Amino acid sequence: MIVTLHLLAGESLERAVFRNVFWIVLGLLFLFAYPLTLRLNLRSFVRTNPELGAPQLYRFTATGVELRGGPADVSIAWPNITEAVETTAVFLLFTGRTMAHVVPRGAIEAAGQLEAVQELLRERLGGRAHLLPSPKKA
Repeated sequence: MIVTLHLLAGESLERAVFRNVFWIVLGLLFLFAYPLTLRLNLRSFVRTNPELGAPQLYRFTATGVELRGGPADVSIAWPNITEAVETTAVFLLFTGRTMAHVVPRGAIEAAGQLEAVQELLRERLGGRAHLLPSPKKA
């Protein structure tokens, strides 16, 4: 963008690039190095906090949803869940416009409880439950 502005001001391409080589290199460095440093910092954070990788227990009860294990235990009453969205990978249980608790769909399927959880969400949340259609049994 800076080079373009210099070109619009009447400078040659070579002169515009030469005058802004520092910003070009810095921009490219930021573009490629910044995501790498974020990934390394996250990996370091997870290694120093082994409880982040601890097994999670997900319980759907008559009073709400409980997430136990790992770094925190969470209990959410049904009235506090503003919306539930099911994707092919996860259930998102929203407790606000942008805050959601993630429950892996594969864990529920592995326990053989997918249909029961879907029915409970439909029963407790009504129109606020945006679930995938149940597969037809043959």
